[in-house]
Amino acid sequence: MHPDYREVLRQLREPFPPEVHKERELKGGGKWFFIPWQSVRDRLNDVCPDHEISYSMPKYSEDGEYCTILCTLTICGVSRTLPGSVKVRELSTSGKDMSRGNPVDRAVAESLKNAAESFGVAAYLDDQTQDKREFTLRYLHGKGDTRAKTYAAQNGWLEKKELRPAAKPAQMKKVEPTTTVKVESVRLALPSSVGSRLEAVLKLTAFQWKEISRLCRETLKKPETDLTEDDARKLRSLLFIQWATMQHRIEWSTSLALWTAFFVDDLRTLPDDQLFTLWKIHTTANVKGGW
Repeated sequence: MHPDYREVLRQLREPFPPEVHKERELKGGGKWFFIPWQSVRDRLNDVCPDHEISYSMPKYSEDGEYCTILCTLTICGVSRTLPGSVKVRELSTSGKDMSRGNPVDRAVAESLKNAAESFGVAAYLDDQTQDKREFTLRYLHGKGDTRAKTYAAQNGWLEKKELRPAAKPAQMKKVEPTTTVKVESVRLALPSSVGSRLEAVLKLTAFQWKEISRLCRETLKKPETDLTEDDARKLRSLLFIQWATMQHRIEWSTSLALWTAFFVDDLRTLPDDQLFTLWKIHTTANVKGGW
């Protein structure tokens, strides 16, 4: 077992601040608290930045009503795969389309939340039931969030008795990723121009250094410490291609074909940030156009 695994799990399970909790209407009346997927993503990035995520291609039910995607989340070497399934169209009782965004994006968000919950992220939200002693209501009430008691009363879960405040959660302590020292030593070993360029590309694409490590190992077949200016250019291209693969949920071969058609001689001298801006425009236009 990874030496930090238990501490990482403890931090992942910490309750979110009251203001992060949003509410949605329950069918039949009442309200239910939830945590937006963006906050779940931020918790993963803050506590265990070395985590890995992969998604399956979307699958639709035979009747076309549901879209399902599998999310595989790996934390400290432990992988768990959970589905996210959403209705293609969310209709209100009056027949109004209440869908937000496209079903693939919603299924991705749902699968991420479910996979993260399997490690304890926001798992306490399952305890919003009729029993007034359950944690979510006590925690929010104890933090001064009056919504907890109000909604519990509206849901018919409370009598006249007051909620008892929940215990104050322990202060979170940041766990440094085990790869930090290794990554820093690699960066220091590289020529400054190579290291700076790769850092800038990582910032553009929102990848972490582990993606460079993987590409060096699987594609360039050389150690990270031996990277040259030419290698940096190749990695730039590979990271841009990988970004399009994940951003538009397309096959690597499709993304590579898009890059081959895009990266003409006139663009080869552009700075990476300008090139990336044009690449985003190119991929968005062509993917939507049915490439």
